[in-house]
Amino acid sequence: MKSLFQAGRPVVGEKLIGREQAIKQIISFLVGGQSVVLMAPRRFGKTSILLEVLNRVKSQGLFTAYIDIFATPTKRILAEQITESVLANRKLDKVFANFRKSISSILKQVEFKQAIEDFEFILDFAETKQDESVLLSESIDFIERFSIKYNQQIVCGFDEFGDIEKLDGLEIVKLFRSKLQLQQNTSFLFSGSHESVMNQIFITSKSPFYRFARIINVKEISPDIFKNYIKNEFSRIDVKINPESLNSIIEFTGGQPYYTQLVCRQLEYLVTTNFAKSSSGISKQISINDVNTAIEEAFWAEINYIEKLWEELSVSREQTQVLISIVRGVDSVYRSLNLNQVNVSRALRNLKLKGVIKREGKNYRLIDPMLKYFICRDILKLDKAECIKSG
Repeated sequence: MKSLFQAGRPVVGEKLIGREQAIKQIISFLVGGQSVVLMAPRRFGKTSILLEVLNRVKSQGLFTAYIDIFATPTKRILAEQITESVLANRKLDKVFANFRKSISSILKQVEFKQAIEDFEFILDFAETKQDESVLLSESIDFIERFSIKYNQQIVCGFDEFGDIEKLDGLEIVKLFRSKLQLQQNTSFLFSGSHESVMNQIFITSKSPFYRFARIINVKEISPDIFKNYIKNEFSRIDVKINPESLNSIIEFTGGQPYYTQLVCRQLEYLVTTNFAKSSSGISKQISINDVNTAIEEAFWAEINYIEKLWEELSVSREQTQVLISIVRGVDSVYRSLNLNQVNVSRALRNLKLKGVIKREGKNYRLIDPMLKYFICRDILKLDKAECIKSG
């Protein structure tokens, strides 16, 4: 049986909750010709929003394209992704994917020949030694030229666009900016996780894409929306969850989409397994103990990611000291540390730019609840109940 809760992969349609207002706003901008940037820490559901937006505008008759920058290790592969995704609007993506396997037979297909007759650069993909920078440049132009040929607006989504610099530093960013700013029939939807990189690309006055797109910050999902969703999902398998247990889940995850889904998925597995093994007279009611166990199991499911994240952050001693102070819940990080030894302002700034912490009023909090749980459990050596409550 398929799990009620999805964690670790994008969700679309009715499973995508708490994002309706943002989705409608984004679509309104894109259809009106305004490009948009989605910004949030990792695991906040940016890809889900991006895919849902593309699905909806496609249902309205617009062309769409989806390119995952994170999955493109070279400029040539990026060029292939762009070209293939654009051709998918005429159901020619599979033909293009097979293009290098049998060039002569592919070119006999009338529809494919007609589709590429104005775009001779596509034939260059058959040449393994073709200049990848030229291919990329042509593929970017292809987005707009294809939409004009078929007289249809296109919405192009670039997922994890902050990773674009890995291919050629700022030069590739400037290439994209020089090309995209000239496209009048295309709207772009960018997503990105690393706040520092996305700031350099879109927000600061000296950034290549400054004022190119509308910035939308993706936040946690409303607690009430998540509580209703969790309650309704468990009711589908005749399992009840009381308000205390619901509150415990949301208080721990803070409404962070990925971890809320993950904890609930672990909880679903736990309770359905226990109910299946128990006598028929047991009440199907989720308890606080069930929630605590599910959180601990979710933690172990994430341990490799969390330990790697901690290792990266621990390169800076001042960052770890600041993080520990925040987790301890001190009134003032500045007063809690020796300012002669720790540059608190620098540490806070770097942690914020990395998407690790956020400011709430005068205080800061960790964005990742499992990182906070790890610090409580493995660094501060608190017992499990205290670690969960601290979330």
